[in-house]
Amino acid sequence: SSANFNDTLEKVVSGLNNAGFSKKDYRAKNVDEFADFDPPAQFVQTEMPDNTASTPEESVMIEENVPEVNTSDMKERLDSAKEQMSAAQSQNIEQIISNDEMFSAAIEQNEEYEDALSNAEKTEQTAAPPEVRDKMNVFEINECFREEVSRIQLPQFIIKTELSLFTDDYKLLNLNDLDIGFTLKDKDAQIDFSTIAAEMARIDVEDRADSNAKAWKLSVSDSTYFKEWFDSKPAESRMRISKSAIKAQISKIDGVNDGELDDYIDRVVEMMTEDQISDLQKSQLPYIKKIKEKVEALLAEHRRKMFDLWLEQDRIQCRPMYSFRKTISPVTSTSVYPNSLYESEDGNLNEYEKPVVFEIASLPNLKWWHRNISRLGFQINGSVHAYPDLIIMTKSGKIVMVETKGDHLFNPESKEKARIGAKWAETAGSQYKYYMVFQTKQPDFPGACSFDRFMEIIRGL
Repeated sequence: SSANFNDTLEKVVSGLNNAGFSKKDYRAKNVDEFADFDPPAQFVQTEMPDNTASTPEESVMIEENVPEVNTSDMKERLDSAKEQMSAAQSQNIEQIISNDEMFSAAIEQNEEYEDALSNAEKTEQTAAPPEVRDKMNVFEINECFREEVSRIQLPQFIIKTELSLFTDDYKLLNLNDLDIGFTLKDKDAQIDFSTIAAEMARIDVEDRADSNAKAWKLSVSDSTYFKEWFDSKPAESRMRISKSAIKAQISKIDGVNDGELDDYIDRVVEMMTEDQISDLQKSQLPYIKKIKEKVEALLAEHRRKMFDLWLEQDRIQCRPMYSFRKTISPVTSTSVYPNSLYESEDGNLNEYEKPVVFEIASLPNLKWWHRNISRLGFQINGSVHAYPDLIIMTKSGKIVMVETKGDHLFNPESKEKARIGAKWAETAGSQYKYYMVFQTKQPDFPGACSFDRFMEIIRGL
């Protein structure tokens, strides 16, 4: 649609602007330089034919008069030209380019752009639209820490690439790397739908140009009408519509094979009761959510197993990768607490994090602390991705990752994050520590402890 097309164009332009380009970044050859140029005769068109047709019949006549192009002959000539291109000819082309002022300037400018992009730092400010950058708060690293912090590179998990057979090439591990080998063919399709309550709503757009879609709870009459309409459909049609809706949502999950999805959905539906199938056909969303959660849990378990296996096989390693940014631009900021790494820190602290920061900032063995900005700062990139809330450096040189968790977040997801954090600390080296700190609970799994226990530990680091 034209709306999506224009939106795409705007994003392309914005991306080029963020990369350093502007509307002034073009070069044009002076047309006067081509005044004495005589093209070869075979490229000279003495008369421009009028291809404008006023009727369909005239259009057909024009198309019939167009000579056919011998594509086979053209392909043979192109292939022959490629074969005849020798190293000497290639060198000659490079010589022509180097002698051309426009080409030389373009190549030089391109190299400057590439150097600028490779050295550019991705920050909240560079990612923001140009018109708001000058309105953002920018905080630098405190001068007393700059030199030391510039030499610090925090370890992250990396994975060797295919080229590592001959070279030591590697890249940062991401979740999609761990999806390899995942299949739904042998996975459990048993799902508990007993807690689902059928819900129905009407979604509509008001007759205004600037209106967004709104959702209303269906009235009794509306609900009855919809159910009657749906029940009027043949049973096969109702089930096909429901399965298509399920597949449309689950196929968005990276790592799931669409070819296996149909069979898995069939197996799930086969295990449902008649009442559940009836509810599914009339109210799909709660069932889609349950099935999607099941598939995501199966994929997460597969990623965990692959991560542990590759870590044991040394295919995944932990190497220094992340450097602290020279500046940060948090939406809200605070400079209340002493010994912060930056002039001001991210002020998005919840009610539990505030007393934690207050206690840490006053420790006699603390060198500095930093509020890690989620999605933009340092990430522990294991089989789940975690952004520690706080990064601490003690005077002895220890660097400690702290993830604060309220007691209400004592769940399997937190347990897995703590496990990955403990694995990170174990493989990163003795200089690094990780703690998931709960308010009062003392977990029995690695990487987690209560706040009191954490303070006891940190005072001795």
